Amino acid sequence: MTTEEIGDRTIDFIDFATNEAQEGWVVRWSDGRGQWTASPDSAGVTRISTGDGLTGGGSGDVTLEADFSGTGTATTVAHGDHDHPGVYVGVDEENSITSAMIGVSEVKTDDIDALAVTEGKLAAAAVTSAKIDTSAVTTEKLDDEAVTTEKIYANAVTTEKIHVDAVTVDKIATAAVSTAKIDTSAVTTEKLDLGAVTSEKIGDGTIQFADIGPNSAAPGEVMKWTGTAWAARTDSVGAVAVGWTDDGTAVLLEDASDSVGIGTDTPTAKLDVAGNLVATGAVTVTGTSATLRLNGDAGTITSSNGTVNFGAGNIVTTGKATIGENNTNSGSYAFVAGSNNSASGQYAAVGGGTSHEASGDESTIAGGHDNEASGYGAAVGGGSHNRVSGRHATVPGGLANRADGDFSFAAGRQAEALHDGSFVWGDSHSHPDAQSTAVDQFIVIAANGVGIQTNSPQADLDVAGTMRTEGFVMPTGAVSGRVLMTDHSGQGSWQHVPGGGGDEHWFVSGDNMYSAVAGNVGIGTPTPQTKLHVDGAIWMLGFELPVGPFQAGYVLTNDGTGTGTWQPSQPATGLNLPYLGSASTTGSFRIDHPLDPEGKYLVHSFVESPDMMNVYNGNASLDADGQAWVELPEWFETLNRDFRYQLTCIGGFAPVYVAEEIVGNRFRIAGGEPSMTVSWQVTGVRQDPYAEKNRIPVEVDKVGDERGKYLHPEVYGQPETMGVRYEWLRSLGAEASASSRAGE
Repeated sequence: MTTEEIGDRTIDFIDFATNEAQEGWVVRWSDGRGQWTASPDSAGVTRISTGDGLTGGGSGDVTLEADFSGTGTATTVAHGDHDHPGVYVGVDEENSITSAMIGVSEVKTDDIDALAVTEGKLAAAAVTSAKIDTSAVTTEKLDDEAVTTEKIYANAVTTEKIHVDAVTVDKIATAAVSTAKIDTSAVTTEKLDLGAVTSEKIGDGTIQFADIGPNSAAPGEVMKWTGTAWAARTDSVGAVAVGWTDDGTAVLLEDASDSVGIGTDTPTAKLDVAGNLVATGAVTVTGTSATLRLNGDAGTITSSNGTVNFGAGNIVTTGKATIGENNTNSGSYAFVAGSNNSASGQYAAVGGGTSHEASGDESTIAGGHDNEASGYGAAVGGGSHNRVSGRHATVPGGLANRADGDFSFAAGRQAEALHDGSFVWGDSHSHPDAQSTAVDQFIVIAANGVGIQTNSPQADLDVAGTMRTEGFVMPTGAVSGRVLMTDHSGQGSWQHVPGGGGDEHWFVSGDNMYSAVAGNVGIGTPTPQTKLHVDGAIWMLGFELPVGPFQAGYVLTNDGTGTGTWQPSQPATGLNLPYLGSASTTGSFRIDHPLDPEGKYLVHSFVESPDMMNVYNGNASLDADGQAWVELPEWFETLNRDFRYQLTCIGGFAPVYVAEEIVGNRFRIAGGEPSMTVSWQVTGVRQDPYAEKNRIPVEVDKVGDERGKYLHPEVYGQPETMGVRYEWLRSLGAEASASSRAGE
C-alpha cells in the first residue's frame, strides 16, 4: 500500500491505535528505539533567548519582561496594556486567519483547545503536511470521522505520519482507501508483517504481468515448477523446431515432402519410429491402399469394414482378420491366427497352431495342429488330429479323438464319441473299443481303474464310500435263487445257499424272508435236528414260545431231553424260583474295539431311564436369519410324547432357543448367528401300544423270602447267603448232583 492508495483526508484520529499513550502525549520518533513512540508533549517552550526589548530567558519555567516602549518594563504582555503596531485579527471576521499568517510549526497541539479547530474554521487546503509537525496528530487528537478524504491534502499523510498499528480494519471506512490516497512506494515490504498479505487479501485478477519481476528469466523462458520452487526455464512443451509451424490449433511440417524420424535421423517413411510406439487411444489408418508394416511383413487394412491382415502369404477377403502366414480366411466375420490355417465358417475362429480347418459356423480351434471343427458350434481345445463334426460337440485336446454326435464329448487318446450326448474318455494306450455304441452313453477306458473318493483304485471301479443303486445286475454266473458270495479276496460270485443242498427254496416276500424246504434249517450246523437248529448263541430283543400254557408268572424250563416248556414258578419238584422282574442287570454292549479289533473289546452301558425314554440328536446349520428347521422321522410323533429339548452353540455364543415346538415331526431353532452350527438333542417317552401296556414299574416292594435280602449282596458288603437267589441256585446244584449220581 502506497500513499497513492490512501484517499486524501480519509484517515481519522479514531483510526489510530492508543499505543499506550496517556492524555496530552504525542507521537515522536525515537532514535534509540528506531520507531515512532508515544511520549509526553515537551515540544512547547524548551528555551527562550533574549533580544531587543526582552529580558530574562533560560530554559524550563521562565519569567519574561518585555519593554514595549523601549523605556519601561511590565510584568504582563497584553495587547490592551500597550500599543502594539501590526496586523490585527478581527473577532468573528470570516477568514481572519489564513495559512499564510501561521508560521511553520507555530501552532502546537497543546495550543489548541479540544474541538477548537473544526472543519468550519479551516479554509480549503489550509492544513497541509508541511503545516503539521511530525507526530503532532495522534488518534486521540482526532474526533471520530473528523478526518475525511476531503480534509486531507494530496500526499499529506505519509508513512512517517502514521503510528505503528495505528490503522486497523475498524479505523477505515468502506471504500475510504483508494489508489489515489496511497503515496507511491508508501507501502513497502518493511511496512508489512511477515505473512500479512495472503491470497484472501489480494483481489481476484489484480496481479498484472507488470507486477511480476523478471527473476533472471531470459527471453522466451517460462515459469516452471522444479519440484521445490518456481523458476525460469526453457519452454520444452509446445516448442516448435525449425521447419515446423504452429497456428495455435495444429503443429505442421512446413515442407510436405519431408519425413519425420523419432529415434532415427534417416527416416524411411513419413513417420519412422525406431523403438516402441504406445497409443493410449485408438490408432486409425485410413485409405484403401494404406499399409501397416510390422517387422518387414506386409499387413493390410482395407475398406471401412475393418479387414485386418498381418503376415505373409495370407489369403483374406473383405471383412476378415488374419494374423500369421499362409492362412486362409473366407468365413464371414471369421478370425484366423497361426500358420497354414483355414476358417471358412461364419464367425469361425482359429486361435493359433498350424494346419487347422474351422469350417463349421461358430466353430473354434484354440491351438495344436491338424485339427478339424466342421460341426455347428464345434470346439477343439488343442492337441492334434482331433475331429469334431457334431453340433456343439467338444474335444478339449489329446490325440486322434472324434466327437461326431451332437452335444458329444471325447478326450484322451483315440476316444470316439459317435452318438448324440455320448461321453468317451480314452487312456494313454490305443483302444479301438474306446467308442460309444448308443446315444447318451458315458464310457471311460482306464487301464488302472476308476477311483471315486480315492486316488489309488484297486479295481476297475473303486468307490471309497457308499454306493447307491436302484437295481443290480451281475451278468457272470447268474442263476435264479442263488446268493452273491465273496471269496477271501473279496471277489463276488453267484453261489448256492451255503449248506442248502442246492434246492434253492429261499424266498423274499416284502420285509420277510422264508424257506419253503420240507426239512430242517440249520444255523451253524449242516445237520439240523429240528425245524430250526442253532448251533451257537441266540441274541434277540424279544422272546415268545408259542406252545402253552400262557399264564402270568410262569417260567421256561426244560426236561431231560432239552425240550423247553412253560411251567409254574413253584413246580412239583419243589423248586422255588424268586421273582426277578422284567430286568435285573444293567444293559450294555460289547464289540471288537474299532482301533484294535484283535486285541481289545469296547464296552458301553445303555442309557437308562425310568420312563422308557428315546433320545434323538444332531447338528443344524443356521440360515442367514439365524434360524433352522430340524426335520424328524415321519413316525416320530406317533412313537413319542412329552418332548424335552437341549440346544448348544458350536464355535461361538448366541441366545438360541426353540422358536416352534414339535409339530408335524419338526421344530424350529432361532436366535443364532448366520451360518452358526447348533447341536440339538430331543427326548421323548414311548407311547406305542406295547409300551403303553408294558410300563416298567419304577419302584417294586420285595415280598416273601426276598425281603431282607439283596440281588447283589457282595456290593453291600454282605455274604452270598444274603442273596435273593442263593437258596434257588443251591437247590439247582443239588438237583444236578443227584442226576449225575443217578447216571453213574
